[in-house]
Amino acid sequence: NEYKSYLRNMSYKKIYDLQARVRSSDRVLSSFDEDDDGITLLREEERKGFECNKLRIFGILFSVVIVFISGYVTRVLAENFLFPKAVHKIENINEIVDPAKIKDYHVTLTRETHLAGTRANYQLAELIRDQFTQFNFDKVEIQNYTVRLPFPDPRKPNMVRVLAHDGKMIHECKSVEDALTGFERLHPSTPLFNAWSKAGSVKRPYVYANYGTPEDFSLLNTSGVIVKDKIVLVRYGAIFRGNQAKNALDNGAAAVVFFKDLSHPEIKERFPESEWAPDTAGARGTIRVANGDQDSVGWPAHPESYKNKSSLDCGIIAQPITGRDARVLLEKLEANSKLTLPDAWRTNLMEDGVDYHVGSGSKNSVLLEVTVNVQERTVNASTVIGTIYGEYEPDRWVLLGNHRDAWTYGAIDPGSGTAALLEVGRALSHFKNLGWQPRRTIKLCSWDVEEWGLIGSLEWIEDHRKELEAKAVLYVNTDVAEGGTCESVAAFGSPLLRNLTLTLLRKDEVNKALPKDSDVFTSFEVGGSGSDYFGFYSYAGVSVVDVECDSSADVYHTAYDTQHLFDIVDKDYKHLASLTATLARIVTSVSEPVLLPLKITDMTTTIKTWWDLLHPQLSKLFSAKSIPRRWLDSLDNEIDKLQKAATKFQEYIQSKGQALTELEARIANDKFLRCERAFLVDSHILGGGFYSRNILTSTTTTDLYAASGFPSLHHILSVRDLPTNVILIELEKIKQSLNAATQILSDE
Repeated sequence: NEYKSYLRNMSYKKIYDLQARVRSSDRVLSSFDEDDDGITLLREEERKGFECNKLRIFGILFSVVIVFISGYVTRVLAENFLFPKAVHKIENINEIVDPAKIKDYHVTLTRETHLAGTRANYQLAELIRDQFTQFNFDKVEIQNYTVRLPFPDPRKPNMVRVLAHDGKMIHECKSVEDALTGFERLHPSTPLFNAWSKAGSVKRPYVYANYGTPEDFSLLNTSGVIVKDKIVLVRYGAIFRGNQAKNALDNGAAAVVFFKDLSHPEIKERFPESEWAPDTAGARGTIRVANGDQDSVGWPAHPESYKNKSSLDCGIIAQPITGRDARVLLEKLEANSKLTLPDAWRTNLMEDGVDYHVGSGSKNSVLLEVTVNVQERTVNASTVIGTIYGEYEPDRWVLLGNHRDAWTYGAIDPGSGTAALLEVGRALSHFKNLGWQPRRTIKLCSWDVEEWGLIGSLEWIEDHRKELEAKAVLYVNTDVAEGGTCESVAAFGSPLLRNLTLTLLRKDEVNKALPKDSDVFTSFEVGGSGSDYFGFYSYAGVSVVDVECDSSADVYHTAYDTQHLFDIVDKDYKHLASLTATLARIVTSVSEPVLLPLKITDMTTTIKTWWDLLHPQLSKLFSAKSIPRRWLDSLDNEIDKLQKAATKFQEYIQSKGQALTELEARIANDKFLRCERAFLVDSHILGGGFYSRNILTSTTTTDLYAASGFPSLHHILSVRDLPTNVILIELEKIKQSLNAATQILSDE
């Protein structure tokens, strides 16, 4: 009885313990009667405990199943309806690029004229900044630099008039093109002018000087046609218009009047029915043979920076006119017994059955009166930078840029490139919002004041030159991305980028967007200083590539550079979308892989080709000047050593393949970059401007649009009477640069 009472008072835990002990002993169990109340109670409690455990286990299992099902359903709903699936790499970016979006951007960008320094142009800077912000870029900023620019005076328009020798006016040229569409009538264009022209008024006889090249002026002078103190009539083309003006100045001309020749005279349909400019078109443009802000050469033009107050003109009065007005001027030129008009000098504006001449410039000749008025203004060069930081190599930059300012409405120059830039930004943001982050930092850049001499980009480069030399991997540029019917795709750039660019330009997406009878690729040349890539490779030593549709661009810098052109040549914006996708692929092809997809042997092969072309001419010059041949032989040896080092380096990379570690890839990548920088010299190259520091490839003052391999050697060959020590110093600079590149590639 005492034991039964003890059992009733026990806790459940003790009952379960007793249960275990009782079951373990037959002797104890046999001493109790089956009907004993204690045992009955024990078994009852055991049954209740077991049932309770079953309920608990079932509850736990049921809860787990419910949580699992609800979690799965939530994940499916989130992935498919709330949040797209996260991605960590970019694939098929061409499928994201949207022609309709590009058109929307393009229409907005070209609604009105937007000269550098105007409110309309700054509003576009704000628009691009806001777009980058909407794209969820990691950092967006506008960087302002203050520069002085010469503008036409709105109160006193420029003027070109034809006068009889007694002063009576025969013809007055238009100061702006005729409006040919309703758009131009509603939105008046900027007047015709040449930036950096000297202000003033001259009244002189005039002569025709063809393209105004040194050879053209030489023919006039040797034929006895006097250029000094005359006004020269020059057609755009052949060389940079600034060099044309400088050649006129060097030959003593009092002023230069430019005109745009008629392209393809056999084509009768002209703008606005076709992409070809009519004879009512005139072209604006800068004529200064220098780049960057000349008040702050060597340092960025911050508002608080010291300014030198340089001259705002290039020393000669210059003014453009329309082709139709130029035809009148050509017809008024009288015959010259000393020089008959050469066939090569005939323009497409000249009509059949009419005799044309170069002019005599005699006292009895008709006169030309040219008046240019200039208004100086200090304005902001506003650069917009949008940044997506790199995940693994944030200290390595891949940049894509395009300028924003335009002479008129800028549909082809630069609106086509700006629309492409914005769509690349939108495509990158699409992947960024899904979780992607580039391996290397990507910067999208909208430059300002490009048309006046690459001022915006060069000021930013001066501001960040040390960073660029340390961090920049590649600068991709686009300007006139599409200027008419896209007949092929062309590129300018560093030899190091040749293989990568060729591969990407041959992608099927580009092929499909081009006419069936076109080439996918026309050329891969070294760029001059025609766009913003110049400062990156020539001044900072950064590899560059510029990609564009090779097209007519016949309305370039005219009042007919409007969005209407795209309704003719690319109504659905498919060609421009294709080029946009190509730009995006070039950027991501360099921002993403562990090992940069570059070929150093492309660079060294190009160097060897350039040298082989120059060697025979230099040999003749050295013989004529009695300069020992060993100086040329030493360059031969350095180029040979560089080629061997490049081949060995490329073979090493190929042999390692996928086994290349991230550290080894980083070292190899840095060699690519340092090898490009090895050709920078401390001061500008012989024959080049301040920003021409790249001794391997840059421009000279002979033609600012053109570039060549070993430009200083080309300058030596063109001048020919340079002192021997000047020539040998330049050869020594080249030799030391080649040796530095060899050491970089050979360094273990």
